[in-house]
Amino acid sequence: MIIFRTEGVDEYLGSVANRDPWRFLHRTRFGVAGTNMPVGVNLDWTPVDGRDILAYVQTLPSESEIVREPTQSPLTTPAPLLGGPATNLWTGILTGLGMFAGMGVYAALFIGGFILVGVIVVTLLRKRK
Repeated sequence: MIIFRTEGVDEYLGSVANRDPWRFLHRTRFGVAGTNMPVGVNLDWTPVDGRDILAYVQTLPSESEIVREPTQSPLTTPAPLLGGPATNLWTGILTGLGMFAGMGVYAALFIGGFILVGVIVVTLLRKRK
């Protein structure tokens, strides 16, 4: 049931061992560069031990075989989500005005910051003379 993060994808041990058994054997015997993990070479594993471990891990369930428990009871109904698309003309108008006002604030802050930087640069240049 341990989830491994491999190349940006969540995987289970059984699916890794079934998809790429050679990589699994190599990593269990020699480890992964830059990590501090117990490896088969340090544990005095023989190649037969590595093969036996691979055979066992291949019997473990893969991602498609694992059934996850539901996060909540099926008898409860989830709370409705707030927001979403406008349901009538007035909420559409209010949404548009809110977006317009919000973008106006961002535009004013951007322009004000640009003007402030310009004033500071001009003031510093005038003091140099």
